[in-house]
Amino acid sequence: MAMEVLKSPGTAVARPFKALKLLVLAPDVFFERKAEEHGLKQETLLLLVAGLVGTVLLVFVVESILGNFRGGSFAFAQQGDDPIIGQRVTRQLWGRAGHPAVGILILWALYTIVLYLVSWLFDGVGTISKTAKLTAWGLAPMVLANLVHYGSWALALTQTEISTQIQGGRPPQKVAFLLNEVRAEPIAIAGTIVGLLALIWCAYLLTFAMKHARDLSRSDAMKVAAIPVAVHGGYLIWQLLNHTVLSPF
Repeated sequence: MAMEVLKSPGTAVARPFKALKLLVLAPDVFFERKAEEHGLKQETLLLLVAGLVGTVLLVFVVESILGNFRGGSFAFAQQGDDPIIGQRVTRQLWGRAGHPAVGILILWALYTIVLYLVSWLFDGVGTISKTAKLTAWGLAPMVLANLVHYGSWALALTQTEISTQIQGGRPPQKVAFLLNEVRAEPIAIAGTIVGLLALIWCAYLLTFAMKHARDLSRSDAMKVAAIPVAVHGGYLIWQLLNHTVLSPF
């Protein structure tokens, strides 16, 4: 690969963009070709990029939230709490920043297992490794979803002031309160809605992924893809309506 880049750098750089164009405009052809490849390096890198995009933006969100409390021990000691509570909340907030990177890999594993098992009911044929490979590409819109979702959080922080009247007794409840201050902003809600739209795109791509990973008809592949996407979409809608702070990606 390194020698190929040195011999023909233009071709090597253009290849990923051609593959992306094929994924968007001709997913059936894209997944047919991907089904013939082996290994999961590209797929792991793809989803790590999706997760890291969210993590970088969430780091900015956490830093901005903490900036509202600089000058005191996170302001909690002023409310009669034990001073250690402030440190615990701070650590938990920073822990949340890593959720997108870890969460996208967990999501990949869950989708792979569910799609493999459900496709078995439709007499699907194909290895779980091929299912994992094509599922990763079916989740490619999550790169855009994470960018918009957590980017909307960061943008919301420029338009709102985090309340210093923290509610909730234990650190997890206080962390939830702080993040809900951000999630309640209209622009953050719009970011979650974009995540739902990206999920619909995922359902479309996963239909072709299952068609070629498990040798299914397009109609059966659509039914298989619809099940995990429906569950995921229901979770996002519940999250949107309740302003919860669990990471959806």
